Formats: sequence, C-alpha cells, structure tokens
Amino acid sequence: LRWQERLPLTAPLLSCREPLLALRRQLAGLLGDAEAMGRCWLQHAKLCRSTGHQEAAETSVLEAQARQVPGALLERCRLLWLRDKGHRAVMELQQMLDGASQPEDAALQHQRAKEMLQLTQWMAAVGQGHKDMLCANYEDAIQLDGAWEKAHFSYAVYLDSLYRDAKQREGKPAASKGMDRLSGRSRVRTPDDSPLDYLPQTLEHYGESIRVGHKHILQSLPRLLTLYFEFGSKMAAAKTLNQKMRNAHTQVTGVLRGLLRTIPPYKWLLVLPQLTSRICHPQQDVQDFMQQLLGKIEDDFPQQALWAMA
Repeated sequence: LRWQERLPLTAPLLSCREPLLALRRQLAGLLGDAEAMGRCWLQHAKLCRSTGHQEAAETSVLEAQARQVPGALLERCRLLWLRDKGHRAVMELQQMLDGASQPEDAALQHQRAKEMLQLTQWMAAVGQGHKDMLCANYEDAIQLDGAWEKAHFSYAVYLDSLYRDAKQREGKPAASKGMDRLSGRSRVRTPDDSPLDYLPQTLEHYGESIRVGHKHILQSLPRLLTLYFEFGSKMAAAKTLNQKMRNAHTQVTGVLRGLLRTIPPYKWLLVLPQLTSRICHPQQDVQDFMQQLLGKIEDDFPQQALWAMA
C-alpha cells in the first residue's frame, strides 16, 4: 500500500493525519500485522509531540514500545527531554545503545545512527563526556550511515564550535592561555589546542553534508566558504609559516579540491554572490580555487554566472 510514501503527501496537521493513522491501525489489526500497527502508533506519537500534545504522545509511544518498534525508545527519550529530564533521557538512551547489537539491515543502521547522533547532541548539551568521546560518537554515527546529511552537518557544527572556542582562546595573551575562567585559581586547566586542529575536519564534513544532501545547504555552504576565505587571508597576512600552518594548508587545500570535484555546480550557484566578491583574494591558492570553480559554473550555467560577474 506504500503507506510510508503516502503519509508525507498530506498536511502535517494532527486533524489531518490522525484519522488516517487510526484507519491504518485498524486495518493492520485486522490483518494481524503488529509491526505495521506499532509503526502507526510511533508516527502518531511523533505527530503529537510536534504539535505539543505530550500526554497523547506518551500514550502512543507506550503502544509502539509494546510492539517493539524500532525508534520507539528514542521517541520516548525525546519526550523526556521535552519535560526537562535531560539526564534521564541520556541515561536511558545510553543504556539501550550499550546493550544493542550491531545492526546489519540498512534501515536499522540508519535508525541506530539517529539514536547515536541524538545521544551525542544531548551529551554535548548537558555537558557530559569529553570532546574526544563526543567526536568518536559523531564518527560512529557517520560510519553507520555515511550518506546521511544530518550526521555530517551536526558533526561539522560541533567541530566549528570547537574551532571558534580555540580561536577565541588563541587571541588571549600568552599568560592567560591554558587557564580557566577563574584566571588559574581553579586547578582545572582549559585545553591548549589550536583552531587549525579542527579546521580541516570542519571543512570536510560541511562539504560532505553539501555533497550528500541539500536540507542544510544554506547554512553549511556559506560557512564553509567563510572559513576557507578567512584561512586564506590568514595565510596571506602571515610573514612566516610554521609547520602547523603548512600542514593545515595542505589538508585544507586537499579538502577543497576534492569538494570541487564532487559537489555539482548547481549547488555552488546558491553562493555565487559570495564567490564573485572574493575573486581578487590575496592568497594565491584561493585565487586558483575560485578560477576553477567559477569556470566550472560558467560551463554549466553561462547566463547566470556571466550576469553575476557583469
């Protein structure tokens, strides 16, 4: 009956979808299909949660859990999070993932990736876990479903936050580096990492999110170019380059060249004004990248590209 494809075509309103889901549950019950019935309960729980009906969502998710539908526990944890029980949501989701076996089916792998990603985001929000553990969790989610745009985008946003934090600390005087917000009176010291430690991976995962999808492209593509142009300006302004700068330059250049090959030209059209504004960038590698990219866009979309540069 292709129920999964038909439901998104309806209006995302409780008054519209609830009768359809109720009818499907009745049909699934008559056919003895407990799994389909549980999926209908889970969809109803998500719909009630999104519209603010938490009590109805809790009842529906319990029905879905009774039928052991994949994703039911994640939905229950999301309801706990909405009720300001974040630590309990993290604990229950962590216990479920610790006791779960490795999924083999593609749909189950995607569901496990959603659970891992949600757990990692919640742990970062409540301040649980070291950054190395959080990065490992993000990478596990990407490994489970490498073609999922949200996993790459979320990881890039987290790395970007680490990059901004390290950049902010880099601008402080040398005497205050490595100290906490109490100016060293506490015995806990902040990490002494460099923003260049995070930049190549940040660009890589922003680029991967653009390559595999388009839902977050209006956030990821301008941010990717901004980070690249800022790094190029820093390279151009530097009188001497240390080894870390050279290594970062090599990695960043490799990432951008790869994205130039893999991202289709029509996606770059969204940031054509940003591209044309940096044609005369002071850094030579950025100039070469811009010339190749704009030439590629002109080959496929000559009218749009020439109009923007006229």
